[in-house]
Amino acid sequence: MNKVITINLRGTAFQLEESGYDALRAYLETAAARLLGNPDQEEILSDIEWAIAEKFRPLLGNHKTVVVTQEVTAALAEMGPIEADPGPAPNSGAGGGGTPGVRANPERPGKSPPRPPAGHPGGCIGCPRAP
Repeated sequence: MNKVITINLRGTAFQLEESGYDALRAYLETAAARLLGNPDQEEILSDIEWAIAEKFRPLLGNHKTVVVTQEVTAALAEMGPIEADPGPAPNSGAGGGGTPGVRANPERPGKSPPRPPAGHPGGCIGCPRAP
């Protein structure tokens, strides 16, 4: 006999075996810790809960009302680990070193991509496309 715990994910009640609940709680706590300081933490955690609920829904039916531990761990494995945001990419805007309104060019950081010569349509291999 296994103990069952009822949880609420995004407005839907699910019954999970206790060890499955423990795994889910640990996953969500780890996600919250890794996203600490992220201004979108609440939204991201809500989206994670929604995605998990979407994985649990098809597992239940008229004659099956409990998500078992193996199903919880499989759903969490599908979700994958939660990675902390590494921060803004170089030349991506605020403090990135690029010039506002200038398209990124990895060969010439902060500079617009080169343009083809006047009268040339561009688009050739190795030739920039005309704007």
